[in-house]
Amino acid sequence: MPLLTKNANSAARRPPYGLFLIVAISITGATGCWRSEMGTVTGTVTQAGLPVRDAEVTFLTSGRPTSVGTTDAEGRFTLSTRRLNDGAYAGQHVVVITKSPPSARPDKYQSPETTPLRAEVVAGRANTVTFDLSQ
Repeated sequence: MPLLTKNANSAARRPPYGLFLIVAISITGATGCWRSEMGTVTGTVTQAGLPVRDAEVTFLTSGRPTSVGTTDAEGRFTLSTRRLNDGAYAGQHVVVITKSPPSARPDKYQSPETTPLRAEVVAGRANTVTFDLSQ
């Protein structure tokens, strides 16, 4: 396909490269904006002083995507929202902790309506939280 085209009513015209450049910069710049609204989140889940392994930790907040992490053998987790280990959006979160199959952990931690767990995430910071499920 020729780069220059002629029209009976006009001189040679080039494709609108400037427009393509503006669109490309806009898309590239917009894809990283959400990161400034997030903070990394790591933490530990214990029950009766022992680590809770293979539990799913979910951070819920209104109007934002859910953040999720799974505990390891030491009860440690790192949250992910859009990308692996990117953390959670800033703000107050309701925290739900579930495990399959259900364990001796109280059911109240497994539902957003009954969990007493809350966490505040600060944007641009490394946030560390600890949840003790003995309560």
